[in-house]
Amino acid sequence: MTSVVENRTILVVDDEKINRQQMISVFSEEYIILEAENGFIALEILNSMKVDAVLLDLDMPGMNGLQFLDVVSDDKELEKIPIIVVADSINEDDLIKVMAKGVIDVIMKPLNDQLMRLRIRNILSRIELLKRAERADETEKELRRSEMDPVSGLFNRNAFIRHTELLLSKAQPNQYILVRWDIDNFKLYNEVFSSSSGDEYLRQIGDYWSSKDLEIKPVIACRFDADHFIFLVEEKSFDITKMCESLIDCLENVKTSAFEFVPRMGLYLIDDPTLDITLMCDCALLALKSTKNRYGVEYKWFVPSLWVTLKQEHKIVAEMEEALLNDEFKAYFQPQYNISNGKLIGAEVLVRWVKENGQMLLPNSFIPLFEKNGFVFELDRSIWEKACIFQRKQLDLGKEVIPVSVNVSRYDLVREEFLDTIIALPKKYDVPFNLINLEITESAFSSSVSHIVEIVDKLREVGFLVEVDDFGSGYSSFSTLKDVSAGVIKIDMHFFSDKKMTQRGGTIIESIVRMAKWLGMLVIAEGVETKMHVSFLQSIGCNYVQGFFFGKPMTVEEYELLLSQENHDSILTSMETIEGMDRGQFWNPSSIETLLFSSYVGGACVLEYHDNKLEILRMNKSFKEVLNTNHAWDALMGYDVFDAVDPSYREELTEIVNSCINLGDSRKGVCHIFFNHETPTHNEYIRYKARVIAKTDTYALCYVLVDNVSSQVRAEQQNRMLIELSGRMLSEADPETALTNVMTEIMNYCEGKIVHTYVFDKTRKHLNCEYEICAPNVPPLIDQLQDLPIDYVEYWIPKLRDMEVLTITTSELDESREAEKLRYERFGIESLIVMPLHKKDDIFGIMTVESPKQLNKNNKNLEALGDYVSFLLARRDLERKVKFENSQLMSLIEKTPIGFTRVPVNRERRFDPANVIINDSFCSMIKMTRQEILDYYIKEPYLRVHPDDIPNVALLIKKAIQTRQTCPIKMRFFAGDDNYLTTQTYYHISEDDKGNLMLNGYFIEISDKEAKEDEEENGIYD
Repeated sequence: MTSVVENRTILVVDDEKINRQQMISVFSEEYIILEAENGFIALEILNSMKVDAVLLDLDMPGMNGLQFLDVVSDDKELEKIPIIVVADSINEDDLIKVMAKGVIDVIMKPLNDQLMRLRIRNILSRIELLKRAERADETEKELRRSEMDPVSGLFNRNAFIRHTELLLSKAQPNQYILVRWDIDNFKLYNEVFSSSSGDEYLRQIGDYWSSKDLEIKPVIACRFDADHFIFLVEEKSFDITKMCESLIDCLENVKTSAFEFVPRMGLYLIDDPTLDITLMCDCALLALKSTKNRYGVEYKWFVPSLWVTLKQEHKIVAEMEEALLNDEFKAYFQPQYNISNGKLIGAEVLVRWVKENGQMLLPNSFIPLFEKNGFVFELDRSIWEKACIFQRKQLDLGKEVIPVSVNVSRYDLVREEFLDTIIALPKKYDVPFNLINLEITESAFSSSVSHIVEIVDKLREVGFLVEVDDFGSGYSSFSTLKDVSAGVIKIDMHFFSDKKMTQRGGTIIESIVRMAKWLGMLVIAEGVETKMHVSFLQSIGCNYVQGFFFGKPMTVEEYELLLSQENHDSILTSMETIEGMDRGQFWNPSSIETLLFSSYVGGACVLEYHDNKLEILRMNKSFKEVLNTNHAWDALMGYDVFDAVDPSYREELTEIVNSCINLGDSRKGVCHIFFNHETPTHNEYIRYKARVIAKTDTYALCYVLVDNVSSQVRAEQQNRMLIELSGRMLSEADPETALTNVMTEIMNYCEGKIVHTYVFDKTRKHLNCEYEICAPNVPPLIDQLQDLPIDYVEYWIPKLRDMEVLTITTSELDESREAEKLRYERFGIESLIVMPLHKKDDIFGIMTVESPKQLNKNNKNLEALGDYVSFLLARRDLERKVKFENSQLMSLIEKTPIGFTRVPVNRERRFDPANVIINDSFCSMIKMTRQEILDYYIKEPYLRVHPDDIPNVALLIKKAIQTRQTCPIKMRFFAGDDNYLTTQTYYHISEDDKGNLMLNGYFIEISDKEAKEDEEENGIYD
């Protein structure tokens, strides 16, 4: 224990020298002792030198022990020093105080020297052990930090190797599997969306694989480098299908700005755990590389044959120079076509290694090796020369010559002699430069862009057409197009994974084609292998193609034969602009053209017309204001204007655009648009003037000036609406339905939130809201608008008498109308249109439109709407009066003791079972329910009448209809108890308020005896 505390320093703070001397005698053998006679001196010592512990007396002059503790506890450094209080005595309150200030222990006098030494020794020992633990913990944290990849949060390469070696030292053969995977197209993602976005993507991948809820959990997970990850997983729990699904799930769940990634895996079963870990990782990498450029292949297991492949590569390198001398590298031509007219437009010159024994090697088996060892320049120079020789031969034969393109590797570009060589070859064979196109391969754009730009500019100066090969495949950068003056970009249809067009891949290709067109560049799609590819390319206006669907790479002889048989199209066309327009300056943000476009006082935009779509490519600030739309600026870019145009206007707009394209002049028109996605009812009328400024066979670029003419159009609509409403109002039989229709039309026309109709009560001291129409998602208020005091509208009445229609904006009300303003604000009313309801030259009510978007100050024409509503309310009141009187009549009929029926008679003077009235007395008389009686009327009106009586009854009813007199008859009914019932009946014809005939029947039951007597006396049944 002594070794733990040796060379430690103890500060004794006590005003009594004798006490300090006692402490020195106790501790001087083990510790360095410092003395201080008060708190001030003690603080000076603590601030000037290292002290391991303090023995403190509380009762001292100047600064006592408690004051000393106050200062120490407020200092972040001093409070770490352990303090032990030594006291003669201490009360409980002071004990609590000193312990609260961080004192470690309190030792009471008299002191036991041995016990004192042990207590101090133990305290310092414990503190030392705690410090060691903290240092060990910090060391462990530092080690962890050094092992973690700072981007993904997974193990880094060194940590993976160290931990895996430790684990495999105790492992059995075939116990673990090494999974190495990477992400196709990740480099392109970095270039398009920035490296910081790529790092964020990698971080999210790390978070995913650090999750505890994974079906396949790696034992060790590592980001090996760049976009390469290595996992160590247990063989017993490994399922390749689930592993693939997990990787795909990982990439799909991580946010990627609508970018599609494809994972590839190389798998290595660790059959010998003693092998070097780096070698195992290389084996997994060989398996991973074997999946590249093999579409639909997601993973490969390492097999020994991959080592064979490595040996084959060495063999290729050994034979390459001799093969070049022996002319074993042959030029093959793959034709290119214009699918809009089916003509041959050129060919790409490819290389095939055809050995003396006839064996053919494809480029992917030797080009990567040649790029690594530099031999690719010698090979490419040979192919360039073969292309020049071929074109010279065609010229000498007097044939129409179309261009061919040759590949240029990035390794060619860095060769000092490249420019001299590539320029000298066409000159050597006297071949025009425009017959030899140069494809700069994808890998070139991963090197210095400025160097490439300089070279490309020189190549274009001498007359070469430069093509960017494999654009968008994961290597080339979108950003380079603004710097590289290439004339053609080639896109690879293998952008569609698994030979199936994905939505994202299709969208990206369409965007590339469109972008290239407006940059004045041609687009050639290569790898076109299916009819589906062709159809898609035609749909997006990409007409230049190359691929197996049209022709495989062929020998010189085969291509010469093809040239002799096919129609040629030697001129490729790009976007044509109107005379005097500089395409580059128009898209240049610093040009005068852009300044004029942006500064135009009205709305202006550039639209692209293609495949029946009219999409916004560019707009100035006023354009959004003219449209009065709540779309965000970026949401409008790429928006198809046809989606916002009223369908009834689309045909006219399409005809005008086509006319501009065909005639080359400007055209004018007006269209109705719905551009506010959050408010479907919001619409505007836009007057436009359009002119086509550039076009191809399938695309057109339109410059459009716009102006909002909604006010003029709506004034015309207002008049038409009034005329239409008057007709509909008169044709609607139900006044309340007509009233709600009118209110709805008014709400839609004014684009208001609510329409209310109020009517004064008889005292004219209150008014009540009788009708309310609400827009969608607007809560009703009608229950809160009953029995309102007249002062609610006291300001309106005199104004309405003078102005007919009143327009109010809440924010414009002055202090004299503060109460009115607060009332509107309470109901959320921003503005108001008020129309009077007149009856006999007086106002009996009002109609309001609340918070209308169309708040036209000139609403003179709308005063007729108040008259419409007044008329409908009058009709409603009249019908209510008639209904009340009818109800009174029905009540009287029900109370009548004799049987009564009322049956409508139709125009053919037959019974109409609808709207039949039957009172209770009649039902009781014939012992049937009302519904049973109605059922018989529907089947046959005379079904319950005695057959012998039917002719007489029919004649009597006919007589009643003709004479309009009351006609009596005795007749027999077959009652509900299956017996005949005899009644004295009186029939009378009347008309209802609509002029419809009504047959009224009055029935009094008489006995059989009375009926017999009447029959004998009067022959009533005859």
